[in-house]
Amino acid sequence: MIRIESKAAIDAMKKSYHGISGRQLNAIAAKSINSAITKGRKEAITATKSEYNIGARFQNNMIRTKRAKPTWPIGKIEVLRTRLPLTAFEPKETAWGITVKIKSSRELIRGSFFGKMKSGHSGVFARGRYGKDGFVFRQKRIKKSGNDLNISELTTLGYNTMFLNTIEGVYNTHINAHFLKIMRKNMKKAVKSQR
Repeated sequence: MIRIESKAAIDAMKKSYHGISGRQLNAIAAKSINSAITKGRKEAITATKSEYNIGARFQNNMIRTKRAKPTWPIGKIEVLRTRLPLTAFEPKETAWGITVKIKSSRELIRGSFFGKMKSGHSGVFARGRYGKDGFVFRQKRIKKSGNDLNISELTTLGYNTMFLNTIEGVYNTHINAHFLKIMRKNMKKAVKSQR
């Protein structure tokens, strides 16, 4: 999670800009935080796509933003822990299984295949199931005839791990820098309007 707070910035601005009420300061801080969150969310999606090759369509549902208010001038960018389906990584069918492009290279997952569930959901599946140590492929039939389960959809790391590995250090600084820049700009506007 990336969190943008305004207390330190407000304290610093009070010393530089006189004649602005606490109420105005909180309103300016909230507006500035929300600008930084909008910019940060967009840049985070771009950075994560660049690193892991995940399209924006899959990422949009994984990121939640909590906008600041004048009464609560704190904003957040939160990411879900949900694991991503392999359909997010340009899957292609081959004679040996499905290949997916995660990061910059394409990997083959032997024994995997495209499938569609009764609900209509499509994905990349394989015979086996997830255990404590990851996915365990089933090597031979359990039943002699008929439907031989278990078949499971293949997924990746939780999205939050990818997102935080990619951007938290860089963008926490970057977003806060943008927030301070916008805050100064908004403070100057407020001071001018009072003259």
